[in-house]
Formats: sequence, C-alpha cells, structure tokens
Amino acid sequence: DFSPSHQYLDRATVNISVTVGNRYNYQSVSHFIYIFKYILLRELFIATSCPTSVNQETSFVLFSLHPGIFDSYPVDMGDGETEYPDVPASIDADIMTFLPVSINLPFIGPQWYSSVFNHTFTTPGFYDVDIDIVNKITYAQASAQCEVRSEPTPCPSPSVHILDGSQNFNSTLAYYPDQQFTMNANIHLNCDEAVGAVYRWDVYRLPQNESLPVSSHRITLPDHIPQTYAELVIPASTLGPDRYIFQITVTTNMELAESLYNSDNSLVYIEAKSLYARIAGGGTRTVPWNSTVVINASSSYDPNDFQGSDNTDLVFTWVCFHFNTTVTDLSSHTSLPSDDCFTGSSSLENFIFENSSVVIGPMMLAGNHSYLFKLVVTKIGVEAAIAMQLVKISPGNPLDMTIDCVSNCDRTMNPSARFILSGMCHDCTPYTRPTYYWSLSQSDNPDFVDIDWNLQTLTGRKRAFLTLHSYTFPSNLSATYTLQLLVTSWSGTVSVTEFPVIINAAPIAGSCVVSPDSGTVLSTKFAVTCS
Repeated sequence: DFSPSHQYLDRATVNISVTVGNRYNYQSVSHFIYIFKYILLRELFIATSCPTSVNQETSFVLFSLHPGIFDSYPVDMGDGETEYPDVPASIDADIMTFLPVSINLPFIGPQWYSSVFNHTFTTPGFYDVDIDIVNKITYAQASAQCEVRSEPTPCPSPSVHILDGSQNFNSTLAYYPDQQFTMNANIHLNCDEAVGAVYRWDVYRLPQNESLPVSSHRITLPDHIPQTYAELVIPASTLGPDRYIFQITVTTNMELAESLYNSDNSLVYIEAKSLYARIAGGGTRTVPWNSTVVINASSSYDPNDFQGSDNTDLVFTWVCFHFNTTVTDLSSHTSLPSDDCFTGSSSLENFIFENSSVVIGPMMLAGNHSYLFKLVVTKIGVEAAIAMQLVKISPGNPLDMTIDCVSNCDRTMNPSARFILSGMCHDCTPYTRPTYYWSLSQSDNPDFVDIDWNLQTLTGRKRAFLTLHSYTFPSNLSATYTLQLLVTSWSGTVSVTEFPVIINAAPIAGSCVVSPDSGTVLSTKFAVTCS
C-alpha cells in the first residue's frame, strides 16, 4: 500500500519512517509531524465583572469550547498591560461564582473550559480587553469592553432574563417561517437611584459550526417591528429557516452616576416547512381523447420563501405511468415504474415537459385508459413534496371538467369555516347543456357519505358550484374525504372529477395548574403550568 492512512486520537509529535528495499539494497526516509487539536474560530469568550472602579481588583473569566494546545493565552487589557491567565483546560461547575449574579452568557458557562484571572485598572475609562492567539493550524480571537469608573458603582447591574427560547438547540421550541412568535424578558433594575431604562433587541444568525453571536451575522429587523420594549413580537414571514440568537440589552439611566447595563441571550430555531406541490384540477380529471392534456403545477410554492420569489429555484420532476402499473409506494421520491406513459410511442414531439407543467398533444394517449401523473418538487435545503393527478382519457367528446377551490383552500381544510368548490367546464357550449351531481365519500370507506344536501349545503348537489356549511365535517378528528362531481353532457358522455379534502382537527383542550393556590397581592409569585 503506497498510500497508508492513520488516525491519531490525541495531540502528539511523531516521527514517520518509511523503508523501501529489495534483495540488493534498501533506503529509509523519516519526517516529524505535529498532531494538533483544533480551536474553531469564534469559540473563545471573555466574561467580565465590569463595570468596576479604579484600584479595585476585577475578575475576568476566559471561556473556550475547545482549548487546543496553546501554551499561553496572553490577554491585552487595553491599558498597556498584559495578563497571562492559565490555559482553560478544565470544566468548572462553580465557574459562575466568579462573576456577578446578574451576568448572562450566550452559552452554558459550566459546560465550557474556563480559567479565571484578575486585573486592577488605575485610570477611569473604557478599556477594550482583547485576546488573539494563533498556532500552526488555526486562529482564535475574543474581546470584551470594561468600564472603569472613578467611584464604586452605587447599584448592581440590572437583572435581565429572556423567558422564551433556550440555551440549548436540543431543547428549544421550533417555530415555522409563517408563524408569529413573541420573545419576553423579565427585567429588574435593582436600584432606587435609577431614573429609567432603555431596552434594545438584537437578532443574530448563528451558522451551524458557531456558538457565539458575531456582529457580521446581525440581522436588521424591519422598522415596523418595535425593538425597544421588554417584549419583542416577530411577525410571520420575518425570519427564514435558520438558527438565531436573540439578545436584549438593558441600560439603566442613573440620576447621579454613570449608566448601568446588562444583557441576556436566547436561542431560537426556525424550522423549514416542506415544499407545497399542487396540480391544478384536483386529484382526478377526465380529458377527451382528441384534446390537449395540460398538467399544470404552477401554483406549487415554497412556504418558507416570503420574498416574492417566482419559483425559479424550484425543480419539477414529472413521471407518468399507466394507472394499472404496480408501484410499491406512490409517495416515494424514487419509486419510478418502468412502464411509463410513453413506452412504445413512435414520436415524442407532442410531449412537452415545461418547468411546472406537462403538455401532451391530442390523441397521443390511448383512449379509454387512465394515466397517473406524479410530480416531485425539490429545492436545495428544503424537504421535497409530491403531488399526483389521475387523468382518464375518454373516447368521444366528454366535457373537460376540473374542480377549483374557491374558499378554505389551505393544505388542510378548516371544518369550522365554509368550504366552496367550483366545477369548471373548459369546452362547454350552448349545445352542451351539462348537468351536475355532487357526491361525498371517505377515504377508508368506498361507499358515499349520506349528508343532507339541502340543509348542509347552500347550493345543493346539482349545480356547478358547491358551498358546504361550516361543521359539515366533524371537527374533533382528522380525516380525508373526496368530493366527486359527475357531469353529464347532452351528447350522453359522462365526466367524473374528484377533489380530495383533508380535515384539520380542532385542538384539544388541556388543563392548567397554579401553585401556590393562594398568596398576597404584589408579593407572592405564582407558577402556572399548562399541558
């Protein structure tokens, strides 16, 4: 093997030797290599007990997620002096005792490597405390600002705690891009001399390999979103799928002293929704043999894209096969039958596969046959979606009918709202004189569902339009129904069109417990737990 490989499990300095020989001679060569542990960029953090005062010993904590193999961590204190804290090589469960109780970190401090060091400033001012370290593999940097005052601070910094989100993405609640959510903060100024406070929210995108907020990843929220209160409301369609750090900074204005400030951070995960694949005309259509077949999926879209995209970044993959073809799983992205619609066709000139539609010329599909068109819509980084439509090719001249949804047209139908469908005839003439007849069936029962078409609908069952009253479908459970429209023309041909309906069950009421069950006004803190 002239290309051997080996994995080292720890840092080391090793001498690699290779010897090559035969029966007459041999030769050796060796080379030293250094095995390092990585420090990923932006995974150093300096926490301070500032603000402080002159000639007062001030504590600093250096945190690192991966301490690496640096021999020293020189910290430039900003006043011309340098501190050399110990290498943060251990995890200390009590590390937060070296910092003010009110301080909040953008991570869980006792889970990071840490070391404590102290410094005394002799002149008031604002000092930039920086650390820049580099080895043969990587570079790491961290900074913090320390305010040094002439006199001791009369009050502690304000207490700030964000109530929503989490410090761990494994436990945080996920939101969707089209969902509004609220971030609330619990704030105590902790000072009788305070004359007011200023709140400021900041939002940072957090890439997958990073742990700390970085100014270059700060997101500018729209001006119509108030960002100077203890509550921050993020409207639907404001943030796309990603990981975010929400940060609130509170500055306390003092009457006779410098302002005090503090901040808190919370993690929020916005989860991408799957794409929405939709083929116009419903789940089943009947098309005359001598008519052009158009399978149109231009209404498919990405629910995570709220920037008005024209769907040019969506990829449409079409598959068509005879309806009697055996397929193990019609919902699978990869289950593609070999007996497709075009097997044995002498010409493909009349088959046009556009981005979001399929156009098949007249008389190209065999009459009195059924074809299933399957669409897979994909986009990088988003879960794919599937839609299917059964096209029945009838002999003669049946009417070209489709069913369009007019009201209550989301992916799942709301049973508490009115539901309106419209049967559309695309080739009717004054001589056609079509008659309409609606029927309802449930997915797990082939028999038609018997409803009172006079009381539970506004239109009855013999018109092109169908309006179902609210609560026609049960609201306490999820179910799938099919509305079928049978249209008979004056020529005697029959067209059958179906529209699938998925019922969205109403939420189930829960219960709440309050502890304690009694207390004193403005004194007792009550905890409310709901499930």
